Amino acid sequence: HHHHHHHDHHHHRHHHSNVHTDITLCHHCAGTGHKLCWICSGHGQVNCNTCNSKGQLRCFIKLIVIWTVHSNDHIIESVTLPDELVRDAGGQIAFQESSVRVAPVGHFPNSAVNTASQRLVQQHNTAFPNEKILMQRHKVRIIPISEVQGDYSSKVFTFWVYGTENISYAPDYPQQCCCGCTIL
Repeated sequence: HHHHHHHDHHHHRHHHSNVHTDITLCHHCAGTGHKLCWICSGHGQVNCNTCNSKGQLRCFIKLIVIWTVHSNDHIIESVTLPDELVRDAGGQIAFQESSVRVAPVGHFPNSAVNTASQRLVQQHNTAFPNEKILMQRHKVRIIPISEVQGDYSSKVFTFWVYGTENISYAPDYPQQCCCGCTIL
């Protein structure tokens, strides 16, 4: 007799719903969690921009010197000739001094010259507080001026001849054609 044991194998299939996550290495850092710095190529130091990686600085101070000439004048005249004409006219230098600091003129026969000189020198010594005075020059020029009364076709007019160049100034000259001519 053959006994056939018939075993029924019941296969129970359990469905596990596990979400399967693949863990792979990070391809940016090759799994290290760190990356090489692209600025320093992994050296851990970057170049210093201030010294251009030389380690030393060359310092210099830029000093700008500006020379200024301050010029003032005072015109003393007994006639009514405009100052700007007299200022540029030729004259005889009666006195001139150049020095770090000039002294005012005190010995001039015309006291108005002495007074003006004193005022100009004083004014210059205090007028430029932020500047260093290196040199001063002071001069007195005497410019010849002749005032002439003229008479042209019964019109009376005044004209001036001035400067060592004998320039004539005739603003009221009845015929304006020869104004500014030089009388020799």
